[in-house]
Amino acid sequence: MMTIVLNAIKALFVLIACLCIHPISAQVEHVVKLGTGIMSLESVDSYPQKLLEVIENSDTAVIVRITTFNEWEDVKTVENLRYAPYVASRIFDEKLQKYLKPTTFINSESESTRHLADSIFSDNENTVVEIIRKALAVSSCLKFDDLLAQRIYNGDVCCMSSDYSLKTMTGTCSECTNIFLALMRNRNIPVRFVRGMVFNQGEMTFHAWAEVWFDGFGWWAVDPQTGNEMTPYYFYKLHAGADALECGCESLKNYRFKNGGLIIEEQTVKYQF
Repeated sequence: MMTIVLNAIKALFVLIACLCIHPISAQVEHVVKLGTGIMSLESVDSYPQKLLEVIENSDTAVIVRITTFNEWEDVKTVENLRYAPYVASRIFDEKLQKYLKPTTFINSESESTRHLADSIFSDNENTVVEIIRKALAVSSCLKFDDLLAQRIYNGDVCCMSSDYSLKTMTGTCSECTNIFLALMRNRNIPVRFVRGMVFNQGEMTFHAWAEVWFDGFGWWAVDPQTGNEMTPYYFYKLHAGADALECGCESLKNYRFKNGGLIIEEQTVKYQF
């Protein structure tokens, strides 16, 4: 009996020693079934999501199966991006140029945006993350506008411009995102508008957030409304573009099937070590 106990103790010490040398980093992958009236398969099949299967693609519904995960669980990428250098004079490829330019709703070259950017950025920022954090500190300060949210859902308006929202300091997730995009583009960093759904604790809401371009990596999602630098797995991306208009949805009602339905169903969870 004593020999068995001693062997068990030795095995435990060996396991602990191995963990100290090679720590386990677990990334939980969630396999999810999504179904909406419209979606961009190209956007759906982009980090941190991966398109596994197109179940249906018709005029009435698009149903897919994807896998996704919490961004912060991608520990190696998080660590690398934390130190990604910021170069104000950086010249980007042609395919990224539209994500640097002002649009109807992203007033990145307006006088109010320039004044705000000059007041919050020091011109001594060395990393892209420093710029992101300062822009998020502004975008997350908006007071939520319930009336505007209903108008956007009904299709009465697409969203309000970043200049308008900075003046009123009110808006929805779309306006928070527009402000964030305007500030980032003012600093010559490519960013894009994301439209999708959030499904958390059994509740579904439409949501808008942003993605920032990192050289050598690609698009990284942040949430301008909450100020979070990373997004959870249950932020399901459906469209991405230069602004809300390019996401191709005149009304959030269009996301519903023609019979009024939606599908968000978490099916399995995979563990990667």
